[in-house]
Amino acid sequence: MDCLKAQTCITSYVEGDLTGTDLKEFLLHVKWCQNCREELEIYYTLIEATRQLDEGLLTTNDFMKELEDKINRELNEIHAAEDRRANRKVLAFLLFLCLGAFAFIKITDIPVPILNPPKVTWEEQREHIMEHLYPSMYQPPMPPS
Repeated sequence: MDCLKAQTCITSYVEGDLTGTDLKEFLLHVKWCQNCREELEIYYTLIEATRQLDEGLLTTNDFMKELEDKINRELNEIHAAEDRRANRKVLAFLLFLCLGAFAFIKITDIPVPILNPPKVTWEEQREHIMEHLYPSMYQPPMPPS
């Protein structure tokens, strides 16, 4: 955002009407542009002090600090929202990847023990136990060497 565009956004920002990409660009611009920042401080002090006096609630004497806190808070909220959107995109991609892998395994019928357990009868299980597991359970322990 250039200085001319930023200066046209000052009153909208102070009144809370600036949103979306315009808000982000404006905040980043006034964060680093000293001239626009000074103009924002003047407008913010005038408009906010007038509003507070009209309401009979003068909540602060340090409008510069209040403005700085507001800018930092809004920038943090914007960055947090962008991070959440990026995280949702990554999660959606991972879900898509997992579903694609699952569909590939099912379509190609690759034997995966968890997904495609072999069909074993009781007799086959009993035979396996008798041949492999049962004899090893009753073998005497090996003497230490």
